[in-house]
Amino acid sequence: MEHTDRTIGSPRDAIGILEATANRINQGDAYVLEAIPSITDESISAVADWYRTALDEDRLALSHRIAGDVGSLLVAFSERMAVQAARARSVEPVRTGLLAIAMLPDKPTETLDHRDWIPVLALHYNSSRLAGADPLPLFDEAASFAGPSVAGTMRAYARTGEHSVEAMGYVEETTSSGLTYRRTW
Repeated sequence: MEHTDRTIGSPRDAIGILEATANRINQGDAYVLEAIPSITDESISAVADWYRTALDEDRLALSHRIAGDVGSLLVAFSERMAVQAARARSVEPVRTGLLAIAMLPDKPTETLDHRDWIPVLALHYNSSRLAGADPLPLFDEAASFAGPSVAGTMRAYARTGEHSVEAMGYVEETTSSGLTYRRTW
């Protein structure tokens, strides 16, 4: 597991970090088993921080380059941020995790569509409530950085979606590390 200190100044830099991380995981690095937070989480968080302050055209350029393994990586990262938020009772990991969802391409790809990430929204909704925050402004903030379809789905979910983690295929469990969300699917 290698931390990158590369400066992120462009969509090319951002996708480079995400692709390198996804490739490393595909070669057997068990990201899902890493402690939360991890060095991998820090690298992806750096991309999310860049994305938050990037120009609209740079955000769009990055989103258009996200597919397959990188999209799956962002969904896994978002899930991990929901766990971190629940454990710390903090909204900052919720913001970062929802921003990872906002980075996803607006149009479904062969390997990634809304069905892959909608269940993770329930975790962020739940974690924001555990932190004592109103989820709606957090979802709206993240949606403001997303393409129209992703933004619409995020906003609609926050207002009308099924907010139960169980209904979305997860259960809350307490482990030696603290609260976690375990997939049941």
